[in-house]
Amino acid sequence: MFVAKKMTKTTALSLVLLLAALFSVACATEENAGRGNANEAAAVKSETTTEGKPSQTPTTAARASLPPTGDKLTPADRKAWREIIRWPEECEEAFAATAGSSGDYAGLEFFELGGGRRLVKVLCAGGAYQPSQVFAVVNEAGATPSAKVLTFGVYESPEDGKLDKTSATELWGLADFDARTKQLKIHNRFRGPGDCGTLSTYAFDDAGPVLKELRADTLCDGKGAEHPEQWKKVTPAS
Repeated sequence: MFVAKKMTKTTALSLVLLLAALFSVACATEENAGRGNANEAAAVKSETTTEGKPSQTPTTAARASLPPTGDKLTPADRKAWREIIRWPEECEEAFAATAGSSGDYAGLEFFELGGGRRLVKVLCAGGAYQPSQVFAVVNEAGATPSAKVLTFGVYESPEDGKLDKTSATELWGLADFDARTKQLKIHNRFRGPGDCGTLSTYAFDDAGPVLKELRADTLCDGKGAEHPEQWKKVTPAS
């Protein structure tokens, strides 16, 4: 009888110790799980905004804050972009009197330059045989986007056989942007038939447009209109 009582106490003590050990293990497991959940929640929170939306890089966030840039832009979109880019009033007046007179055309095109920058073509005058336009660069690399209207080095021909260098913000001519090379070509016809003019190719660095190649025909002799890319290459003056 004495042995039976002693064994019962021993067994009870063992059970108490076993339960204590199990409880300790359970608490440790729950604590680790809690820490894991907290870490996971912190990671998820770092990938989302306070509104539960995916986080954005500065470029993505800046771009999201800007007006639309798609193909079907409206005059309201043009107005919104002008508040950012602030192209000259003369351009806006020319657009209103020509291509924008229908009231449903924005006259804007956007081209990727890379590095969070985009080239914007802003149509000004419709023109009788070629348009005029202003170009700007919108920089979205920072948290706050910025815009700058560009000034180009251009060549004009005041008389046959002569080219004079000048600078201009509003460019006359047919504009063609190459998405592969990130270069812009401007074919400026000196008169309607297109048998004389300039073909200028520009690249873009951080400072602005750089004239890479200039081809010209200043004679206006009725020849060469079909292939301006075969006009004589001119070495631009520094």
